[in-house]
Amino acid sequence: MRQPSRIVGVSLAAVLVVAGCGGAEEDTESATGNPEPQVSAEQRPGEPEVAETSEERDADDAPAADGEWESIVEDNVVATLVVDGDTVNTTGPLSCPGTLDDSEEDLRIVLECETPDRHRDAGTIEMHPDGDRLVIQWDGEAWGGMIDSFVRIG
Repeated sequence: MRQPSRIVGVSLAAVLVVAGCGGAEEDTESATGNPEPQVSAEQRPGEPEVAETSEERDADDAPAADGEWESIVEDNVVATLVVDGDTVNTTGPLSCPGTLDDSEEDLRIVLECETPDRHRDAGTIEMHPDGDRLVIQWDGEAWGGMIDSFVRIG
């Protein structure tokens, strides 16, 4: 007789445990049936939500590439990169002018060298969020192209 009462007791305990586990993932409806508002970490109760303008979002998305950049690699073919708006100039063994194009999703660099370098003629610039470093992923073969990393010096 003790066996059936144990089974019932264990089953009842299991039901109570399972019923109590769903509380953290339930809907946030109050006792009245109305959903409770979700408050983000940045929004405090009682403060109105402020929408960003598209200019503010664009300005916050990525730091500007304008400035003077130095290669982190000694004796790199691109020693420095100077960016001024949509104009770029490189120094070092590969010294030439070029352009930046941000009309697409990615920021693209295209060099217009007198003696073209097939490994470094066009690529994608990725800015570090802090704005002090950038990486150029040059277009290349199927395995990918050369990669140059720079730090801001001016």
